[in-house]
Amino acid sequence: MRYVLEGSVRRSGNQVRVNAQLIDAETDAHLWAERVDGDMSDLFALQDEVTSRLANALGIGLVAAEAVRPNEHPDALDYILRGRATGLKPDSRDRVAERIILFEHALTLDPTSVEAQILLANALVGRVLGGMTDSAAADLARAEGLIGGALAASPSSAYAHYVKGRVCVRGTYGTRPFPNTRRRSR
Repeated sequence: MRYVLEGSVRRSGNQVRVNAQLIDAETDAHLWAERVDGDMSDLFALQDEVTSRLANALGIGLVAAEAVRPNEHPDALDYILRGRATGLKPDSRDRVAERIILFEHALTLDPTSVEAQILLANALVGRVLGGMTDSAAADLARAEGLIGGALAASPSSAYAHYVKGRVCVRGTYGTRPFPNTRRRSR
C-alpha cells in the first residue's frame, strides 16, 4: 500500500467537522490535509461535499506525489505514456502497430517494467481481437509470455489479470468467432 488516507469526524451540537489527511506510507510524508465543517441538518449534502473535496484533492495530491517520485527510466515512461496516448484515438492497423512499437521501446529501455509488459500484451491481444494482424498465433504467444512475466512480478495487478483473461479467451477460441458474436439467420 503506497498511500494511506486517515481522518476523523467530530460533532458539537448540530455542527460536524471532518478532518482528513493523505500520507505516503513509504516515506511517512504528509502530502495533503483538508478540513470540512458542516451542519448536521443535511447530512447528505455534507457527505457529498466531503466526498467531492476528497476526490479532487486526492487526485491532485496523488498526481503531485507521483510526479516528484524518482523514476529510474524516464525515457521508458515517456514511451509508455505515448503508447497510452495512441489508445485514446480510434484503432486502426497503423495506430495499433505504433502503440506496439512504443511499448516495445519502453521494454527495451526498462525490461523489468510491469506496466510496459501489461500494456504491450494488451495491445497484442487487441490487435488479434480487432483482426489487425497477419500473425495471430505469434501475437498471442508473445502476449502470453509478457503477461506471465508481469503476473510473476506483480501477482495482485488487476489489470494484468484482466489482460490474462483476454489472452486465455482468445487462445481458447483461436480464429473462430466468439460464441456471442455469431450471426443468427432470420
